Amino acid sequence: MEPLIDILIVEDNPHDVLFIKQAISEVGLPLHVKHIQNGADAIDFLDGLTAGGDIPPRLILSDIRMPKMDGYEFMQYIKGNDKLRDVPLVIVSTSEQDVDIERSYRLGANSYLIKPMDVTIFIDTLVRVFRYWLSVNQPPQEEHTREAFMRFSTAA
Repeated sequence: MEPLIDILIVEDNPHDVLFIKQAISEVGLPLHVKHIQNGADAIDFLDGLTAGGDIPPRLILSDIRMPKMDGYEFMQYIKGNDKLRDVPLVIVSTSEQDVDIERSYRLGANSYLIKPMDVTIFIDTLVRVFRYWLSVNQPPQEEHTREAFMRFSTAA
């Protein structure tokens, strides 16, 4: 079964969403994308998706500073949810502060990207990120494999 969406974008800045979607179009893969403006609404969407038996997205991109629920609370929820914790979570933020980067990784982010001021660099970086997570990276495919992977990674 294929996921209904490949990439979930959790971002409140419409300009950044536009750049992210442009990068997705440049990847050259047929990707289904869903954009949600904050963590609270994203959780509602994901809960509805997984409650209905649908497969979670292949990749989640999230900002840190958003209305309703920030990216930290969103990360805690995703990485604490048995149905969602294996979904790669990439933080895309303007913050270069070590405290934000360290906190994001501590909460389970798989990657942390700093939004550059140059739009071309931002889009090029995102294209490489999407190609890695959606074409190169090989996640566990079956539930028993995923469970074994999780036991191994937490035991190490």
